[in-house]
Amino acid sequence: MSSYDAVVIGGAPHTGRRHEDARRFVRRHRRALAERPLRLFSRGPLDASASERDIPPVSGAQWAMTRLGAGDHATSGGCLGEA
Repeated sequence: MSSYDAVVIGGAPHTGRRHEDARRFVRRHRRALAERPLRLFSRGPLDASASERDIPPVSGAQWAMTRLGAGDHATSGGCLGEA
């Protein structure tokens, strides 16, 4: 990870928690992540609410923001549709 200037981590929360793979990655690399700019994003609800208001980060994302000094978190709305 030392060759990266910044890191963006995102995923879809499940039952109000960050995806296990994202949580595992953050735990495994927390020292390196704390040494560079970090931004987080979540895929959000399947309705329009993410575009209508700010949705706070789920607890795991909030933990990463606090402990690792992540500069920002954003939630974007998801969409299920025909392919």
